[in-house]
Amino acid sequence: MIPHFQKKKNSDASEHIYSTSFTDAATLLKENMQTVGLEINRTIASEVLIQKNSKMVIQ
Repeated sequence: MIPHFQKKKNSDASEHIYSTSFTDAATLLKENMQTVGLEINRTIASEVLIQKNSKMVIQ
């Protein structure tokens, strides 16, 4: 019975490592998506500002 319990412990440890790795990867993905979103917002805001300024110059 002892080998069975040891095997189960190894399986639990592997599942815990996989779960932690998956959680870490999901967290990193979330952070990267937030960063990309902020950069897109800044780019759009800059473009809008440029367009407004160019319209003011034309008028």
